[in-house]
Amino acid sequence: TPALVVCDTVRMAAQDQDACHRLLEGHASVMPEVVDININGDSPMVLLGYLHLRIAVDSIALDREGRWLYYAPVSSGTLWRVPAKLLADRGTSTRDLENSVERFSAKPITDGITVDDDGNVLLTAFEHSAVAMVSAGDSYEERTLSVVLRDVEHLQWPDGLSFGPDRWLYVTSSAIHHKFMNREVARHSPFHIVRIKMDAGALPGQ
Repeated sequence: TPALVVCDTVRMAAQDQDACHRLLEGHASVMPEVVDININGDSPMVLLGYLHLRIAVDSIALDREGRWLYYAPVSSGTLWRVPAKLLADRGTSTRDLENSVERFSAKPITDGITVDDDGNVLLTAFEHSAVAMVSAGDSYEERTLSVVLRDVEHLQWPDGLSFGPDRWLYVTSSAIHHKFMNREVARHSPFHIVRIKMDAGALPGQ
């Protein structure tokens, strides 16, 4: 069952078997929706001839202040967030944690996400060979979803996001949909790293 897994790295280093625990198991915010993935005509994406590709919670990023954890299933139209301190506190009850989950914004089908210093959430909208952004805002209604870059040639299933110096956002492509469709991935090379000059940056390497 999909869930968030929280680990205490100090206890992990000590090989404590209870270093990690599962939270929000089976909650709506971690479960995939019944939507098909479409990438450049590959719709629906079906594995082994009958398994529709629907992916649970995978997109995940901590904001720059460590206050909010943003997350979402890949196969979902909603981005969620939850206070990070509640995840770290093992004394938080299941009810209190679930009541603290916030429906943050609408989103496309996504993979990698990150957050800049202004609180904007960047997302890889891989169905559209694009990078999108959810603007920071005090309420769901105030937050807007926009396209930062769309590039069918250079963004094949954009996945990883990482900021570099001088407000450059670096984007990697996995092209993993070719593997799912039983193609020889190498035939679709080269695979690019794209960088985008942003209005707001973040600590390089994040």
